[in-house]
Amino acid sequence: LVATEYINIEKEANITSRSLVDTPIKRLRVGMKISVYQLLFPLLQESSNEAAESIALLYGRGAFIKHMNTKAKAIGMTNTVFVDPTGVGSGNVSTPEDLFMLAKYIYNNRSFLFGITSGKIKTSTYGKSIFTDLSAANEFTGQPNFFGGISEETTTGGSNNFSVFTISTSGKDRPIFFLSLNSKNSKKDITNAIEY
Repeated sequence: LVATEYINIEKEANITSRSLVDTPIKRLRVGMKISVYQLLFPLLQESSNEAAESIALLYGRGAFIKHMNTKAKAIGMTNTVFVDPTGVGSGNVSTPEDLFMLAKYIYNNRSFLFGITSGKIKTSTYGKSIFTDLSAANEFTGQPNFFGGISEETTTGGSNNFSVFTISTSGKDRPIFFLSLNSKNSKKDITNAIEY
């Protein structure tokens, strides 16, 4: 979110050794020049820590983290603190209520970010992703009522899922936010909640 609001997404990042932090799937290499827009694909579809670091380094890592915290407070995420751009540090904290505020803000103001995670992004302006073999961002990707979101494995063997679905209630389509944290089966949790 901060990258799309504070950096021209066509600006290119130079990938250096500082960008190559531990990440689930390594895709970047030293010497690559890649736009912020292109970095959003591995960032949002595979939780790429390399992409997050590359974007933060392009802006200035400390200033970027400061903007993350400022933006969080500005959109009502009053119990959230970021200590790094990847979210892996133990000092990164948030709450389900704050994550709802984030989902609501993205839905209303930067919905194309959800489009990247759902695979429904319109690519006419900035082109298609240069990464042709990205993993699905979410186990719900491809379902017709899935609007977007991210899921990932936790270090404790569970999984987290942050998703928005378009649900029809009383003949009206509504965006509904679902969150499952450190679950043994977040897909089942959210499927049960949708059915309910």
